[in-house]
Amino acid sequence: MSNQTPNDNTPPHNLMEKANYMRKNMGSLEKELSKARLREKHDGIQIDITGDGKIESITFDPEIQNKSLYTFSTKLTEAVNKAYKACESHRQNQLLSILSQVDEN
Repeated sequence: MSNQTPNDNTPPHNLMEKANYMRKNMGSLEKELSKARLREKHDGIQIDITGDGKIESITFDPEIQNKSLYTFSTKLTEAVNKAYKACESHRQNQLLSILSQVDEN
């Protein structure tokens, strides 16, 4: 029997407590990620993306709008990929934080 209360963030000690702790914290992580907002800028293109990978907006600097369609699409692809990598890095860091709390015991 665990002496942890539902609001207790103390890392668990036994395997079942660890599994329950991970399940609870993964749900919290998903909620946090959907609320997180990241902004990445690359070659005149700014992308706002949520922590769970939803692109919220794409903004173009005026000078990028005068580029050829090929250059524009290449830069847009690079900017989207950069924003996605930032999102994935944020997600991995949050997950590693949860895992490190479980591994401490």
